[in-house]
Amino acid sequence: MRLRIYSFFLLPFLLLGCDGALNDIHGKNKTDHNNEKEETLHHHIILDAGSATTSLYLYEYNSEKKELATNIEIISFITQSPGIADIQTSQIPAYLSKLFNNDLLEKITQASKKHHSATPKLIQGIQFYSTAGMRELAYSERADKNTAINDWLVKWAKDKSVHLNNAIDVKTITGKEEGAYSWAAYNYISHQFKEELEGILALGGASTQIAYQDKNLNNASITIGGKAYPVYSQSYPLGLKVVQAALKNVDECHLLDYSETSRGDYHLCRETAKAFISRTMGDAYQGNQYVNEFGLLTEFYNHAQFFDLKQNYSFKNLQDKAEQFCSLDWENAKTTYRHYDPEYMEPFCMMTAFQGALLEDNYHLSDKHKFHPIQKVNNTKISWPMGLLITQQYQE
Repeated sequence: MRLRIYSFFLLPFLLLGCDGALNDIHGKNKTDHNNEKEETLHHHIILDAGSATTSLYLYEYNSEKKELATNIEIISFITQSPGIADIQTSQIPAYLSKLFNNDLLEKITQASKKHHSATPKLIQGIQFYSTAGMRELAYSERADKNTAINDWLVKWAKDKSVHLNNAIDVKTITGKEEGAYSWAAYNYISHQFKEELEGILALGGASTQIAYQDKNLNNASITIGGKAYPVYSQSYPLGLKVVQAALKNVDECHLLDYSETSRGDYHLCRETAKAFISRTMGDAYQGNQYVNEFGLLTEFYNHAQFFDLKQNYSFKNLQDKAEQFCSLDWENAKTTYRHYDPEYMEPFCMMTAFQGALLEDNYHLSDKHKFHPIQKVNNTKISWPMGLLITQQYQE
């Protein structure tokens, strides 16, 4: 069976519900606007419910028929911690209330006035998509939470008189889908698909993704601007928190004197990380032969920034920096990197060893490839919700 997911761009009256169930939603058909320019202006809410934080994006953009969305702007950005997976179902109403607050409602009201519409507080829709943290939960618990979220959002839209052109969509997406949307966001923000397409490498709290275009080895298709792109996207449960939990008792992965037995050693830590990765990944990844350039996103970007490698990232340079860092004792490290919180700084020995093992030893990448650590382009943050926004159809 092939999974097809259609964007709100193509199905303006799509009734998607929580994990596939139908919703009863306070919606309204699109109203007439004064001119062609106004007809293309839209507003849309997407939530990225990650393992540590939920981020709400209110987007403003232009879109018409099958054309690529343009002039995308984030007009409201709200975050809430911890991740939704760590919230009890009974606490979900209070949690969501902090995201869907009065400031957001005012932004929606002001945005709707740009339509010159007779319908106040009009937006395209709300998509609440959770990722690896929710994927780790048992199906029944995940379904209960998604149902509770969906029910609350339906009530919120009705109570606040927010009119939606599409049904509310609440679900937990696959890691493969998350990687494909990240790939789309990166290539859109970088050059709007007008130049050679690059791959992406992303590292979150609970999972890591690799995605790139490959006509011969692909497991997904993503349609953007009326064109379908064959994409290879893979996700593994090897996020920041997962790795730190797995390697927390490996003395070589911690700086000397961090504990009574720690003795930082980049190479020995990397060997242990390599073995852990291999057990987790198995033989699932087959390697890339066609893409020469990759964007390094999320925690991979943070690693490059920490070691001042944003402009000259290579595996050799990263290893050189990591070897030096891992050889420091704990007190010296706290002095040298005094501008960083010590508990944030200490795992960089472990995580750079993991990064080398993952990207070189398991993904089989090398310094023949070019890597671009990147977080923003023209002050626009690269995040998978942007990829979801421009996607017209996703198919596995």
